[in-house]
Amino acid sequence: EPDFTCGVTFEPVDGCICAEGMFLDEAAKCVPLSSCSCYIKGTVILPGEVINRDGTIWYVSQSL
Repeated sequence: EPDFTCGVTFEPVDGCICAEGMFLDEAAKCVPLSSCSCYIKGTVILPGEVINRDGTIWYVSQSL
C-alpha cells in the first residue's frame, strides 16, 4: 500500500516557526511550497528528482 505524503492539504499548526506561505522542510528550514520535498516509504524525494522504486517512477513537481 502506498505511503506517500505528496499533495496533502497543509493545515496550520499553532507554534510553527515559518512565516505564512512557508513550510518547514526535512532540514528544519522554512521553504516555499515549490521547494517542499515528498516522502515515499521513508525516502525523501527532492523537487525535480526522479526515482524508480519497485517498478514505479516518481517525479516531484509543483501542480498547484
